[in-house]
Amino acid sequence: MSKKVIHVSDFHPHADGVNNDFEALCAAFSSADADENIIVVEAGDYLVDSVLSIPLKSGMTVYAKGARFLFPRSLGDTPHRIMFYGENISNFTWEGGSFLGYVYNPLDAAGKWEPNASSKGIFIQRTEDGRSENLRFERIESDNVAGAVVSVYGKANEVGENRYPVYNVDVHACHFRNSGKFMWDYGYLWQRIVFPEHHTEEEIKNAYRYMPEELLSGYVLFSGKGEICVENMPEGIEGEEDTVSFYGDVPKPLARGTCYYIRSLRREGALTYITVSDKRGGEAIDAFAVTAGKCRLFRNLFTVHHNLYAPKGAGTGKGPLDISVANNVKISDCRMYASGDSMHVHMSHNVIYSGNQITGSRMGAFFIAQFCKNVTVTGNTVLGTNGSRVMSVEKSTEDITIIGNTFSGGGRGTWINQPYNIIIAENIFTRNTNKCTPSPAVGRLTPSSGKYESYPEIYFTTWQKDAPYGAVIMRSNLITASADAKAAVAFHDGGRNLAFEGNILMGETRSVYVGRNCEMPLMSGNIGMGELLRELAEEKFDQ
Repeated sequence: MSKKVIHVSDFHPHADGVNNDFEALCAAFSSADADENIIVVEAGDYLVDSVLSIPLKSGMTVYAKGARFLFPRSLGDTPHRIMFYGENISNFTWEGGSFLGYVYNPLDAAGKWEPNASSKGIFIQRTEDGRSENLRFERIESDNVAGAVVSVYGKANEVGENRYPVYNVDVHACHFRNSGKFMWDYGYLWQRIVFPEHHTEEEIKNAYRYMPEELLSGYVLFSGKGEICVENMPEGIEGEEDTVSFYGDVPKPLARGTCYYIRSLRREGALTYITVSDKRGGEAIDAFAVTAGKCRLFRNLFTVHHNLYAPKGAGTGKGPLDISVANNVKISDCRMYASGDSMHVHMSHNVIYSGNQITGSRMGAFFIAQFCKNVTVTGNTVLGTNGSRVMSVEKSTEDITIIGNTFSGGGRGTWINQPYNIIIAENIFTRNTNKCTPSPAVGRLTPSSGKYESYPEIYFTTWQKDAPYGAVIMRSNLITASADAKAAVAFHDGGRNLAFEGNILMGETRSVYVGRNCEMPLMSGNIGMGELLRELAEEKFDQ
């Protein structure tokens, strides 16, 4: 049976980038029938300004070479848009075309969307009672899209298991420039408010503009000793340790930006009275220098410093490439740079990530996360450009090989979180702890101490209390850690069946940490390895 060919030009689009082409594109794509269809989107600039999405159907092959799909400059009161959307789609191919948007940029916000904008290009989703398979995305480009350009979601069950996956997803030779959901980065807003002397007047104004008001206190009053009186005390968050940090004119012995623990709290009308300690469970500090200055505080420090990486009201998803709950995934020969995280593969099985280039990330560069299985990562170049972690393998991923890749320039090292059966071999890790650099232009301060963050170049942790991880083989890697790294490699508690052999350690930091409740790795032939540590200073927010 011959395929039906649908030309978008037959539906009389403007294709001038000025007039809205939503109706023409919607009519063209809606005209596809139940059989296989070829949709030809001719070269041109197609402005798509609609809160509704253009429908995708099974059996479609979309050719869009030379076509540019433009989001509107103003999103109005609907900052979350999905341009093309389909559910339970199978046997689908999209080739060519470019998506253009206006993702926020804190260094040059003129003409940009608000930080919470979420503009997705192509989004295919499977429902629990449906099926989706055989999806291919090739030679798609983007610039400044504030969301995933290609997003494919299966559906997890109520406990997060990969129960209803999309099958057979290929992403090939795509180029995503400065795309993905905008992310502030951990501590970005907090640091500019607490330590304004390090930042420009415009940066400080911006931080106050986007810091949620409910997290800011009114003035803090000190009587010389005893309780501290707070106007407009932020509400505590259930399940979060009750901590505060002070900023502005902070009296001694308190230190600006340092974490303090609330010992007692009582309210009288609009005022709140607290006592604080500099240690968890410690004695209350009961004497302060009397001050008439302007002092305020942050409460809920983990939220303020960590969870505000995403702007308030931001949509779901993160990087320009977002694959969740899929089986048989191949991502190859792509190039991407992100205004937040660069890519995410979640809860997916049988994954190949090969021959790709990540040329920069405002936040995390490379993510394999949450219960992935059977993953091969090979031949990639990942540049973190001082974002967050240059690579994260999160939450019990198992049976994974990471071989022959280059990871450099990241901000918070490489994080491997409770893996089961992982081989990390013949890779290059070069200076990925830039957020530890004691410079406000590069490093990041933390409310755990008011000092600069501290991370190892590569570190293994667990997300479940007292859980084991392993087996782990680290073999024949080149590891160059900077002077500000906490260690070159850290095996935190819980490790079992570990091997650390034939690695070459260079740079200013060459120590290897092994937790006291971690099995000692088999170690041999490691050139340049420094001190073996069994104690390592831990910071609450450095994880």
